[in-house]
Amino acid sequence: MSRKTTDETGRNWERPDQDTQKFRHHLVTALLRSGICLTLQDGRGRYVFIINLPDSWALPDGAEPRDAEIYGAELSGRLDLAKTRVCNSGNPERVHTEQADGRYFEFFIESYPDGFDVAILTTVTELTEERRREKVLKSLLREVSHRSKNLMAIIQSIASQTARSSGSLASFLPNFYGRLHSLSRSQDLITDSSWRGASFRTLAQQQGAKYFRDVAKAMRLSGDDPTLSPNETVHVGLALHELIVNALAASRLNGGAPHIELDCTVVEKAGIETASIQWREHRTPTDLEPHGEETEDAFGSAVLNRITPSALEGTARYGDVEGVISYDLTFPLHANR
Repeated sequence: MSRKTTDETGRNWERPDQDTQKFRHHLVTALLRSGICLTLQDGRGRYVFIINLPDSWALPDGAEPRDAEIYGAELSGRLDLAKTRVCNSGNPERVHTEQADGRYFEFFIESYPDGFDVAILTTVTELTEERRREKVLKSLLREVSHRSKNLMAIIQSIASQTARSSGSLASFLPNFYGRLHSLSRSQDLITDSSWRGASFRTLAQQQGAKYFRDVAKAMRLSGDDPTLSPNETVHVGLALHELIVNALAASRLNGGAPHIELDCTVVEKAGIETASIQWREHRTPTDLEPHGEETEDAFGSAVLNRITPSALEGTARYGDVEGVISYDLTFPLHANR
């Protein structure tokens, strides 16, 4: 009669005539490759075998291994208490430890029946990479939560301020939707860059793409192309949106198109990289004629003169001299800090 080849779990099988010693050799090889450590102690706490001990610890030379000599006083004390509880209750326990070099390990301790005795089987697994990913994930979730709250605050401000500057729902909706679109395009760039931000030129082109068939023809970009932080991307994007919409509103009645020059220069001031953005919009005499239907947009003015420079810890100056609309925005760059 052949002996049973499948155990009670239904997941392990062995050939009746298999070479146990050969299988043990291959099992140890597999453990060494996996990085998992296995230890077995008898009922008196003496080690029967230790396989693949992590290099964070070392076995004593020429002496019978004991937890205190292997792991040190603090960790061995925690392990001894856990092993005692496992022997008494029969319930497995986990002990975690983080080494001085940042490596993180889990000791899974369980009782192991060995005839009339109860042995202790311990599986030691390194979880350093898993713990690192967990920390990164938690950090990203906190960042997403923080940015979501900031975005909600910006949207709320846009809605309330746009409403105050609008005489009717018909005038409110296009302004509000346009600003939300500007915000969403900036946010897309931030998300695509894994929250690092966006380049200035890409941001300008994105903001102009909604309104110009040929962005390069309507907006001549020159100068440097710094990487903007997420906060800089959002607020510079809002400022560019207001300038573009104002330019379109001024030029649409004469059937023309805005003539815009947009330059960015990065210089070092007091050891800090500082960006200076210059908007120059050349208007024709027809563009400059007053139109009774148009009213001043208080929120657009606030974005350009107060909200954006304040959010960027910078300064802004808006000018209208002899048909040239100018806007100069200067702020310290934070993207690479």
